[in-house]
Amino acid sequence: MICRNNKIIGVVSLVFVLFARCNSSNYSRIDFQNDSNLFIDSAKIQIQNYSVIFQSVKPHSVKQKKIFKDSVATNNHDITIHAIVYDRNKSNFTGGYYYTDLGGYLKNEYTISVTDSLKIVIR
Repeated sequence: MICRNNKIIGVVSLVFVLFARCNSSNYSRIDFQNDSNLFIDSAKIQIQNYSVIFQSVKPHSVKQKKIFKDSVATNNHDITIHAIVYDRNKSNFTGGYYYTDLGGYLKNEYTISVTDSLKIVIR
């Protein structure tokens, strides 16, 4: 009876590990959302050592990019994200900052929004 229970536990554990591995994502999705009425020439998003650039973002639109998690150098301690947004004149008109000290791993999804009041919100 004990041997049979150990086999069942082993099979259940193996299925759980395979299921978790198949569902774990090896990339992060970055959504850049322009909620303002302004045309955005470009936005540079810096995640640790990795840069993502969004070009020509129309008012009230969203653009998405995927990045492989292993292309971002994490220190297993914290994550820092900087966002700089440029207007049509290519001048830096706003920026934002995100920091978490609760873990050094990338989430599966980040949203960077430019609000109507031209503030950057990163979540």
